[in-house]
Amino acid sequence: LTWRSTAWSEQTRTIDVGLGYAIASLFMCSGLLATAGSEHVAIDPFQATRFSDVGLQSLEDAGVRDLVTFEARPSEIVLPELLGKGASFDVAFLDGNHRFDWVFVDLVFLGRLVKPGGAVFVDDHQLSSVQHAVAFATSNLGWHLEASSDEDPLHHWVVLRTATGPDERDFDHFVVF
Repeated sequence: LTWRSTAWSEQTRTIDVGLGYAIASLFMCSGLLATAGSEHVAIDPFQATRFSDVGLQSLEDAGVRDLVTFEARPSEIVLPELLGKGASFDVAFLDGNHRFDWVFVDLVFLGRLVKPGGAVFVDDHQLSSVQHAVAFATSNLGWHLEASSDEDPLHHWVVLRTATGPDERDFDHFVVF
C-alpha cells in the first residue's frame, strides 16, 4: 500500500484500536516521526492482562512512547469520548475485538472520527465477523475498498476510505449487506 504524500502533515493524528504487540503502532509512529506528525492514540483494554504490556514496552524501547496516548479502557467507551471532545484522525488501524458487534461499533465511531476520505486499515478480514462489519460500511456508509492483501484463510487485511462527503442518507436508509 502506498500512501499519498499529502496524507501526512504536521497535524497528522493516527489511532489504533487493539495495541497488542504494537507492530501497527510502531509503523504509524515511524510515519509520524518522518513527517512531524503530532499524536498516535492506542486503545487496548487487554494490554496489561493479555499482552503483559509488551506493546507499551515496545513503544518505549523504540523511543516513541511520548508520541502515544494510551487508553486501557474498551474502545466502545473511548471512541465516543474522543468524538465528544472533537478529536479527528487521518488514519486508523482496527485490530481489536473481532466479534461482529465490536467491529461494527468501532467502524461506526471511526467513521465519525477519521477525516473524510481518511484511511481505515482493518486487520483479520478473513474472519466472517470482520467481513460483515466491513460490508456494512461499504454498503451503507459510502466507504470504499482501497486496497487488500491477497486472500488467505489465515490472515487477510483491507484498507477502506471513509466517505468524502456529508452523510445525506434518509433516516430509514439501509442496504442489506
